[in-house]
Amino acid sequence: MIYLPQILLLLLWLPGLLATPLHHHYGSQVFSGAYRPEIRSAANDFSAAWLVTTEHLIAAEASVKRAENMAGATFAVVRYKVFIDNSYSSIMTRDYFDFFVEHLSSTTNQIPHSNLQVMNEKARKLNQTAELLKHEFFFQHKQDIRLNQTLAILVFSSLAFSVPKEIQQHSDIRISFFISTFYSLYRYYRNIAVYVSNEKDRQTVIDMKLPTWDLRVLKVPLDIKNYTTALPRESILDVIQNLKVDSKNHQKYRSFQYVYFSEGDQLLHMRHVKEIYNIIDESGGKFTMVPHRMNVSR
Repeated sequence: MIYLPQILLLLLWLPGLLATPLHHHYGSQVFSGAYRPEIRSAANDFSAAWLVTTEHLIAAEASVKRAENMAGATFAVVRYKVFIDNSYSSIMTRDYFDFFVEHLSSTTNQIPHSNLQVMNEKARKLNQTAELLKHEFFFQHKQDIRLNQTLAILVFSSLAFSVPKEIQQHSDIRISFFISTFYSLYRYYRNIAVYVSNEKDRQTVIDMKLPTWDLRVLKVPLDIKNYTTALPRESILDVIQNLKVDSKNHQKYRSFQYVYFSEGDQLLHMRHVKEIYNIIDESGGKFTMVPHRMNVSR
């Protein structure tokens, strides 16, 4: 039986679904194209998520190693060679809704720490979203073979880096963030590797019972506030090492031609999958597709 909250959530998702060529009769939807965002005076190409070829990612290894924070790890990939070679660029879709992520913690970080009722309501809505996304009606992974050639990377931490770690509800809701984020990716990608920085978080992910392709624990250096803000950088570097031909894990990774990366609190929405991947391929792998980032309450 479907209850009213589920119906309302379904209606929220339907506009994006109907604009996506799930079946042949949606195939006439026109792709509005893409553009190079202005990046010299603003971080317009930052969304803590990106899609690249594996060759591009491997080539960016030295830049990733120099990254000093979470944002830096993303810029190391997205802006690789952008300022020295005009054939490289970050690319975004002209239509915001063709490729974007919903940044979940941008909302909860604004909720007063004492307002547990509101936090619990946000978690409840996110859990409903995750349950909806598990339904095969939402699955898109058969749209294009390149989706199955993509390794999706998610990082999970029970710590909310942008608020004091002592505030437990901000840690608790991150589980809801991650589960809903995971299933938003699972619509498109069946190969999702999850990275954590300690055994506690590893067990937390296991308890989520997600259909992960891999779950990896990394030894991550702490920053001056004892946070594992280096987890994105170390996760990307681990993927790069495993993609290399001389890696002991190369056989496991050899089928991947693309990598999608995201932090663990961002719901993914993608329309016109074929066109998005074509943009990357037609650039010879020099373009990085960057989703728009929506900071909005759900």
